[in-house]
Amino acid sequence: VTALSGPLANVLDRGFTRYYRLACGGEGDDVYVHQHVNGLLVVGLAPSHHLLKPSAPRILEVSFRQDPADIEVHGKRNRGGIPVK
Repeated sequence: VTALSGPLANVLDRGFTRYYRLACGGEGDDVYVHQHVNGLLVVGLAPSHHLLKPSAPRILEVSFRQDPADIEVHGKRNRGGIPVK
């Protein structure tokens, strides 16, 4: 798996533990999870994911089951947030 580059890489290098899951949904469906010491998780497509290759089809739209902007999170433990499975 290649390293991230650009301004995001500098932020993710500080205080995050990196985890990669290769072929999580099938061949080439590689993802990463960066976990901060405060519990924040950053999830995305790993650089080796088939959708990030130059020959891959373009991603035109991403949809969520719930609109994250409509959810109000409150309290120390972020009650009311979207559950991650």
